[in-house]
Amino acid sequence: MRCVVRWFGFGILLVVLLAFSAVPVAVVVAVAEPRGVRLSYGSSQHLATEITVSWNTDESCDSVVRYGTDPDLLDLEVMGQTAVTPILEVGYAHEVTVQGLAPLTRYYYRAGDEINGFSSIFSFRTGTDDPCQPFTFIAGGDTRSNNDYGPNEFWRPILDESLLHDPLFVLVNGDLVEEGNDFLQWRYWIDSIHGAGAAIMPSLGNHDDSDVDGDTATYNQVFGLPRNDDPLGATEDYYYFVNGDAVFVTLSTSSFHDATDFSQQAQWLDRTLTETDRTWKIVQFHYPSYATTIGVGTHDPNEQGQNADLLPILDAHHVDVVINSHNHVYERFRPMVSNPSDWAAGTEVGSYEEGSLFVVTGGLGVFTVYVFDVATDPAPGSEIRSGEYHYLSFRIGGDRLEMNVLATFAGMELAMKEPGALIDRVVIVKPPDQLGDAVQCGPTATFDADEDGFFSDVDCDDADPAVRPYAEEVCDGRDNNCDGEVDEGLENCIPPALPGQDPGCGCAHAGLSSVFTGLLFGLLIGLLFLLVFGLTRRLRRGP
Repeated sequence: MRCVVRWFGFGILLVVLLAFSAVPVAVVVAVAEPRGVRLSYGSSQHLATEITVSWNTDESCDSVVRYGTDPDLLDLEVMGQTAVTPILEVGYAHEVTVQGLAPLTRYYYRAGDEINGFSSIFSFRTGTDDPCQPFTFIAGGDTRSNNDYGPNEFWRPILDESLLHDPLFVLVNGDLVEEGNDFLQWRYWIDSIHGAGAAIMPSLGNHDDSDVDGDTATYNQVFGLPRNDDPLGATEDYYYFVNGDAVFVTLSTSSFHDATDFSQQAQWLDRTLTETDRTWKIVQFHYPSYATTIGVGTHDPNEQGQNADLLPILDAHHVDVVINSHNHVYERFRPMVSNPSDWAAGTEVGSYEEGSLFVVTGGLGVFTVYVFDVATDPAPGSEIRSGEYHYLSFRIGGDRLEMNVLATFAGMELAMKEPGALIDRVVIVKPPDQLGDAVQCGPTATFDADEDGFFSDVDCDDADPAVRPYAEEVCDGRDNNCDGEVDEGLENCIPPALPGQDPGCGCAHAGLSSVFTGLLFGLLIGLLFLLVFGLTRRLRRGP
């Protein structure tokens, strides 16, 4: 009898184990991972074939990146540089440039070394030199906290939302941390972008600046950025890079200028834009050229006096988009050119074929000014204003640029718009006489046909604005939120018949939880085990 009880107890144990095998269980494994594994472009010219991987460790060790196109076979390896001395609380800096990559390819990688361990496996996509190949990038500014932590708690959730657009890179337009002299804040900030699947390309904000300029500044030690070739002194504070038929220029309105004199950067900017053969030109710098001011969280336009030096260069080269932040809002201006009689006001022109698109975007985490939506005295040329947390999603290809501005789920308890809602949308189509190599591409079709804020490469139904990432899943036999699943999470869902189906066919969820399903499965297996065991013992005893 005791034997029967013993085996019955074993059967019950087996039932429980099998039942809970169907329930996801979090397993904590101690792994010595590098911190703040992050991507950037260390070169101005080679986004299609190389990328820079950076990370930090508390001890000095080798800098190794293993990579490949198959996450289960990282069979390629490259070693890079390790800082000789640590950046106080930030730790030892590691920087590896991976070269010889194939364009338009997804790669998987991990960073670290044999002794101290490697990171988890992350991924990135390479760029392109094809002027006709569309690509997406994200832009925004002001990720800082309102305290001494550094990055805002909303920053990483907003970044993760933006990464659903599958961008090649993210332009972060300054004020990354609260206090640039605080090394611990930079440690927390690089931790906040650990494993992000896109290159992070920042500009220097007033909060990021420290007591020193140039290579020894913490900002410059944290990021692996393109080094400019300014004959007056090379630096990473301002730089450029190219992808497809576009050039991206980052300027610094917080360093490398005396009082209100930005002539050094203006001369470099003029030479850079003169030498490029790219059709589309995008420039970012922190302090706004044009802005509406209503008090706390907003600042005056041309606050650093940069417009007199920089804006004539932007006009002369017909820069398409100028991205500023500093103000904790979103603001877009009608097509503008500079106004020498009033540098802070500018002059409206008839179209983006004649003037530049100026946007102010400070919604990546820092507190925002929600009443900005109803500002009663907007600046000249101000077209639309919003105080929502937000980010900008751009797509460029051939003769076409589209910009979607989306509200985020971060800070949604304060939001006045539905999270994920489209705040603003701009489409610029260049005439043939303004195209360079892209003239061969011919007219480009729209990237966002249903105008829901998500471009067709990530929108699983670009003809229906109700179907997009973040959409609510409903019982209709469709993948409403573009996550690859149909009617997930909906109990007792029997969707209506789709065209060509009989009524009532399709999915039907019985509403059983994974625990109950597991218990039922485990019970059947346990009973089967007991039956087989009992039959075996009976056969062994004989008749």
